[in-house]
Amino acid sequence: MIDKNNELLVVKNLKQHFNVGSGKRKLVVKAIDDISFSVYKGEVFGLVGESGCGKTTTGRTIIKLYNATDGEVYFEGARITAGTQGYIENIKNAKLEYKNNVLKLTPAKMKIKEVENKTAKKLAQIDSKSKEERGQLLREQAELIAGVKEEIRNKPNDYQADSSAIKRLKNELKQYIKSQKALIKEARKSDSVKGENAKRLQRIQMIFQDPISSLNPRMTVKEIISEGLVIAGETDKKVLDEKVNKILQVVGLVPEHGSRYPHEFSGGQRQRIGIARALIVEPELLIADEPISALDVSIQAQVINLLKQLQEELDLTILFIAHDLSVVKYFSDRIGVMYFGKMVELTTSEELFKNPLHPYTKSLLSAIPIPDPDVEKVRKRFVYNPQIHNYDEEGQPSFVEIKPGHFVLASEKEVLKYQEELASKEIINVVENKSDKIKYNDMTLLDLKRIARDRKIVGYYKMSKQDLIKQLKK
Repeated sequence: MIDKNNELLVVKNLKQHFNVGSGKRKLVVKAIDDISFSVYKGEVFGLVGESGCGKTTTGRTIIKLYNATDGEVYFEGARITAGTQGYIENIKNAKLEYKNNVLKLTPAKMKIKEVENKTAKKLAQIDSKSKEERGQLLREQAELIAGVKEEIRNKPNDYQADSSAIKRLKNELKQYIKSQKALIKEARKSDSVKGENAKRLQRIQMIFQDPISSLNPRMTVKEIISEGLVIAGETDKKVLDEKVNKILQVVGLVPEHGSRYPHEFSGGQRQRIGIARALIVEPELLIADEPISALDVSIQAQVINLLKQLQEELDLTILFIAHDLSVVKYFSDRIGVMYFGKMVELTTSEELFKNPLHPYTKSLLSAIPIPDPDVEKVRKRFVYNPQIHNYDEEGQPSFVEIKPGHFVLASEKEVLKYQEELASKEIINVVENKSDKIKYNDMTLLDLKRIARDRKIVGYYKMSKQDLIKQLKK
């Protein structure tokens, strides 16, 4: 049961950047770039997107397998993750602002700086290989600076600095840096994995994508599953055995499997072991990182049904990471769509499939395969091109609530466009609801099949036009 008054997990402005290369070739990869969302207690929150969009990194950062670059993560109201880059950037910017303000209050330095800036612009325009031109410009700069210094010596009263204002700015800078350093210290303290945080983090567990590499091949199943309890301080062998045997049965295995090794199991059984390992410590939040993507199609449904059953029986909250939208639709209550480290759309599962707004979401939905050759032959796929947004400095996008519970990454112009799109859809729905009889009779068989597919009518692709109309009118 979803409790919308209880936000179990809250992610605020989370960033996770990775440095790649070194020296001049050093790059910063923004795996997660300022995303925010919350997960209610008892909810299944789906996180979808193409490979490399940052879904898995989000899950790993929440559970602290990666240290967050910036932003905050709250679990049960307590901060468990806090990045410090934002505070460090604030200090750098404050120092730069102080330097510029002091320069303005010091006419002598300002005059010399103006000469240096003019020369720098000219140097940037000439060929870097032209040593003669560069040398000539630098000589001219030296002569100009010497002339300025001579003028300052001759007219000292005209170039006096405002020492009282500079002193005030310096004190303000010191106080600001002190406050930012205090926030950094507090963030690092809350980012610790010791004390109360360790107990909180124990209530968050992860099911990993690859059921082969995530299990230690040198440990028995019993040792793998009980490891979390041992780390938490449980030493009684009898208690460990009882809990392991019980959880094995919960996930569809038998106690006898506890003495075996991972290589003796199939992919689906290995994933069940991974689920058992996560559940043994009785977590509140389960992060399922593409738990079915490495499994055979025939096994995927079994694992999803197991997770759904466990979620209902144990009142679990699940952050479900996947790239298969059809699975996410079946399993999730709300869905967040990620693209290149950003959250581009977030709403309920039903609303996302009914009224997708962001072009990237539409492209993902258009790629879902349909088990009907008639529909597949003629249906159009939407290819997403990021350049269609054409954002400029003044029209940068932000995460906006278009309608209650439906958020989209959009600029001001796009917000108006999406609102008009939703309004027109609502009008069409009203008209269609009033004229079902006329609508269905006038539609082609292909269009009727599409509607039947969306309404999940079993065996729709085998039905005649009249049979489809009868089913749709029910």
